[in-house]
Amino acid sequence: MQFLNFKDGQFIDFLGYKRLAAIISGILILAGVASIVAHNGLKYGIDFRGGTNVQIQFSTPPNLDQLRNFFAQNGMKNVVLQTFGDLAEHEILLGLPINSPLGTGENLTSELRKILEPQHPKLEIRRIETIGPKVGDELKISAVKAILIALGLVLLYITIRFQWRQGVSAILALVHDVLVVVGMFSIFDKEFSLTVVAALLT
Repeated sequence: MQFLNFKDGQFIDFLGYKRLAAIISGILILAGVASIVAHNGLKYGIDFRGGTNVQIQFSTPPNLDQLRNFFAQNGMKNVVLQTFGDLAEHEILLGLPINSPLGTGENLTSELRKILEPQHPKLEIRRIETIGPKVGDELKISAVKAILIALGLVLLYITIRFQWRQGVSAILALVHDVLVVVGMFSIFDKEFSLTVVAALLT
């Protein structure tokens, strides 16, 4: 089957590349699965694994690599640091694992100030949010259910509107896309969070 390229009038045989596309897709999926197995699962965000998110505002643009090294020197290598909100606000989101040595609540605030204020005296701790491990497990289950329900509804709609064969084809294509994306997150060691699940559902 050929499709017309309206720009220059040439015909492009897209299906002529189906074997190459299938090979590339297979390699990507297998590489992703192998990476997930090798890493004993995905690198889940605090949404799923539980822990504490701390929103911190600095008076000057923070250097994330410097902060990571700083926390590592204080015995905390598993923290997650990322910029947050408007860059002009100089805010970061600090992710701490469950049972962090910094504690929780007022103790956490106090310990963070002891660690950071010598280098950043004008910081402001704007928000602390803690998610327990049980909630994280429930969110994992809910995320899987949401993806399965979305796929089922797509299949139902296409089956009613067109034919069930087309519905199955569409679902297989969506499953392929999800597997490739999830695999890439594992290969590149990126955090898998609820935001990613929301993106996969759209």
